[in-house]
Amino acid sequence: QKKELIWALPFGFAAWLTGLEFVDRKNRERSSETMRQVTKKVQDKSLRLWVFPEGTRNMADTFLPFKFGAFRLAIEAQVPIVPVVFSSYKPIYNVDKTNKNYYWRQGCVTIKCLEPINTKGMTIEKDLQQLTEMTRQRMIEAYQTIQTTTSQNKKNN
Repeated sequence: QKKELIWALPFGFAAWLTGLEFVDRKNRERSSETMRQVTKKVQDKSLRLWVFPEGTRNMADTFLPFKFGAFRLAIEAQVPIVPVVFSSYKPIYNVDKTNKNYYWRQGCVTIKCLEPINTKGMTIEKDLQQLTEMTRQRMIEAYQTIQTTTSQNKKNN
């Protein structure tokens, strides 16, 4: 997670207590060191890692370019990537920045787990770019097939 989130009470404190690793994205050297430590933990303890590859929340109808960190880690640790796609939350989340009005409506977000992508034998130099783009394309295709439903949609059906 972004290091700044540690100050988002109570989330940051609770996340820290559970062992969540925070990455200082403003300091490349520290973020690289954190990712090396996480890679070692993933390998040594057979941990699962949950990463949001866009690097930030996105309300657009398409994905932002993916950051390489998670894919680099997967290749270095030689662990599979299991892409998980969430439907858009725009139908249930209102954002009115002019009035600073933010609220959630009732509804259901669809989550789809895609087939794992094996990274065994891949290298950073040869495969990082292609792995990142292939994963992004698969996720975009899945994203276009799933949708969020609101309680209002259910009443009309």
